[in-house]
Amino acid sequence: MLAFKIGLEKDLLKFGIYLLTLLLTACAASATAFSFSAGLSVFALANICVALSFVFQMIFGGFLVNLKSIVVWLSWLQYLSIFRFSLNALFENELQGSVFCDRIVNQTSASCMANKTVIGDVYLDSLNYLEYNIWFNEMALLVNVIITLTCAYICLRCIKKEK
Repeated sequence: MLAFKIGLEKDLLKFGIYLLTLLLTACAASATAFSFSAGLSVFALANICVALSFVFQMIFGGFLVNLKSIVVWLSWLQYLSIFRFSLNALFENELQGSVFCDRIVNQTSASCMANKTVIGDVYLDSLNYLEYNIWFNEMALLVNVIITLTCAYICLRCIKKEK
């Protein structure tokens, strides 16, 4: 498996959560695009709106900008970003409970220096990921999918039918 080859944790549960998070992220992105395309009749306009919404989600989700640097009156936009929930879930899944260290490779073994050790939870705190609940992020992605698909359904039902 590719996930194990790139150095991710070798735990089946963490791999399942990783796959679930990627599946929900892809569904949320597709549902957002479908919602815009159902609501707008011009393809070019729908395409631009989808691209702009993803850029704003990346900015306010902490993917391009640190969330502490966003002004307070715009900080509520982070809760509309699928990137925020997806990154939180992936970071928490991979880093929570992990220990990282610089390795000094000798001829026989690798040893870890005590002063260069970084614990995954401490690193998450330094990145300001305070929500240590993977399932909250998964549910937020699922709720995003349900809401955007419901909006798309309502837009499609409101289209005037020709007889």
